[in-house]
Amino acid sequence: MKRTDKTVLILKTLQRADGFVSGSELAAGLGVSRTAVWKLLENLRAQGVIIESRPGLGYHFRRAADRVSAPRILAGLNTTWLGHEVFSHQVVDSTNQRAKDLAAGGDGGHGALVVAERQTAGRGRLDRPWKAPSGRALLFSLLLRPRLAPRAVFGLTMASSVCLARVIQETTGVAAMVKWPNDVYAEGKKLAGILTEFSAFPDVIDYAVVGIGLNVNQTENDLSRLDRPATSLRQLCGRRLDRVRFLGEYLSRLEGALEAVEQGDLTHLKAEYDRLSLVLGRTVTVTGVMAPVTGRAVATAADGSLILDAKGEEIRVNCGDVSLRLDSDTN
Repeated sequence: MKRTDKTVLILKTLQRADGFVSGSELAAGLGVSRTAVWKLLENLRAQGVIIESRPGLGYHFRRAADRVSAPRILAGLNTTWLGHEVFSHQVVDSTNQRAKDLAAGGDGGHGALVVAERQTAGRGRLDRPWKAPSGRALLFSLLLRPRLAPRAVFGLTMASSVCLARVIQETTGVAAMVKWPNDVYAEGKKLAGILTEFSAFPDVIDYAVVGIGLNVNQTENDLSRLDRPATSLRQLCGRRLDRVRFLGEYLSRLEGALEAVEQGDLTHLKAEYDRLSLVLGRTVTVTGVMAPVTGRAVATAADGSLILDAKGEEIRVNCGDVSLRLDSDTN
């Protein structure tokens, strides 16, 4: 669904109105028949939008169920290009996989959004499963087609994680931090994960997919079933959040950061990434693909490598899991 879809336009009209809007006024504004208006409204109602109708008055938007539906997302967007095409699903294997399928088939423009209520094969780095109960998390992927060299792709992950941490803090007051390379933590527990995948020619990427899983409204019982300590925005701030509204605020913040990455203007973004880092200045152990390495995390390179000072030896780590030494100092 695109931003110009009549289902989106009728929802925007109703949301902006102070009171009831007549069927004839809706029909005239959209250039459709009264019957078409009724069908559009029934489509919205089927997606959890509560619309009151009164004879002689017309229609009035009341509220919307907590569903990440395409019409709600598009009607609330305040971006120039990001998220203007939405592929929404109740259940998918993986939003990243769906986005890659779109790219491989020549579908989905720059900034297309794939979103789902539940994933059956969601995954993070190192093919670890990402689990979340239906209807409580934000599970989405962005299909991007920027002009970037493969070595510059980490900028997309950096922009995504920094913007997510900032919007979390602005929305909930929770101080979120970034754990290298692509996780967002709060109060020592994982809150979100980001997985960036791309297809490239020798000198330029063909497309990139940035997938994000954010724990939003999970309860303590939901989180207790996971194999690693995790938290949710609801647990941290004590209230349920409107997932669609949060997503819209995030996309608004992210759009400018992605444009800066494509333009090669990473100075401010890199400074924010370092300032929000959970690992810089601390002694860490990196495990996973290579033999375990322990050292003091001193910097993040432009290509995303974590630079460690291991007893005076500089070691660059490209991937792996970071564990923090409890006795290490922060910056």
